[in-house]
Amino acid sequence: MTKSFFERCVEDLTLPKSWINCSYGNDACPSFYTNGYQIFVDHKDPKQREVGENSFRFHIFLEYEYGVGGWSISSDDLEEIIKETKVSIWERPMEYDPEEYVRQLKMWENSQDTIEKSATRNMMS
Repeated sequence: MTKSFFERCVEDLTLPKSWINCSYGNDACPSFYTNGYQIFVDHKDPKQREVGENSFRFHIFLEYEYGVGGWSISSDDLEEIIKETKVSIWERPMEYDPEEYVRQLKMWENSQDTIEKSATRNMMS
């Protein structure tokens, strides 16, 4: 069976078990949630990346700020990204009132299973 693009993006990696697959089928590559962060994982082959050969493989940002801008880091080093996930989101500059982030974190806690099941289907598509 042929692997999907999303599956090929992560096939060479051992991602932390605490990362929750939150991939959405309309995104360019798979993404994962942990500790209030969202991490996009692009293809290992730079020529296969949507943004182009000069783009980084990993992109981390505050999950609540998806699509807004704000704090983010991009890197080709997975260990650097993992290290960033250990820093509390409360130490990062935020675009919104902190109460908004608290509400979003609670939503994630309450819907983890549903989000992960949906994301797993998106990975296989």
